[in-house]
Amino acid sequence: MLLRRQNKEGRMVKRFLLPLFLLILSCLPLTSYGQIGVKLEFKKRAYLQYETVVAKVTLRNDSGNPILFGQDEQLRGDLKFHILDGNKRTVRAKDPDVRILENVMLQPGETQEVFIVLNNYYNIAGLGNYTATAYITHPSLNSDYESSRQNFEVSQGVTEWSKNVGLPSFMLDRDNPEQDDTRTVKIVSLMDYGRKNLYVTVEDKDYVYSVLALGGILGEEKCTAEVDNLGRLHILVPVASKEYRYFVITLNGDVDEEASYVAVNSVPVLARDPQSARVYIVGGDKMELRK
Repeated sequence: MLLRRQNKEGRMVKRFLLPLFLLILSCLPLTSYGQIGVKLEFKKRAYLQYETVVAKVTLRNDSGNPILFGQDEQLRGDLKFHILDGNKRTVRAKDPDVRILENVMLQPGETQEVFIVLNNYYNIAGLGNYTATAYITHPSLNSDYESSRQNFEVSQGVTEWSKNVGLPSFMLDRDNPEQDDTRTVKIVSLMDYGRKNLYVTVEDKDYVYSVLALGGILGEEKCTAEVDNLGRLHILVPVASKEYRYFVITLNGDVDEEASYVAVNSVPVLARDPQSARVYIVGGDKMELRK
């Protein structure tokens, strides 16, 4: 009889402690139990139209269990984004069935950084302001976990220089008579966090071939540009006091050459041979390129 009485009292204690434990657990902050920490960051606040927008998402597993984002139905969690345009309309995913996270394992207590090109999954080419939130879904989690909201802007920028350039013969498709034989090359500036950034864009009436970020330019200084006999853009950009960056860019938007010059005894300038259309640097001292 004594043994039975102890069992009954034990069951009563368990019935009392379990609700109490759950009550205490429900009062704990989410960071202490069952949470995936999600942090969303953008390197820039302002992006040029059609520029690649990269989202940095930091994931922290505080759930106490490993979480695998895999192919199996029980593992088919994912990283998603909720994006609103300037009119508070939801920007739909290009393909809602495409998963961003696959074959990713988060061990208990582990932190991972993932970099996502948002343009690949969402149509954010429209001009204006956007608000983005990243969130994690997974069958093993009792809810979704999301980041704080982050804002970014897509802008046309200010065109500093523009030129229509004919395609050289080796770029022409003789079997395509409808091919546009000219492309417009532009140097565009865009302010971001008080810094003036430069871009080179290459486009024709149908396509944008490249949006190339060159980096910042010094104060109110101006860059100089010339086009050579191959249709390549040569651009000299003042980036710091007495320091210049030199780029040679093709009509496909590829960087053929990049160099750095410093004004020691003379200031570097672009020169163009009027007969051969060769473009080159005169003056300045070439220095080791700083990445």
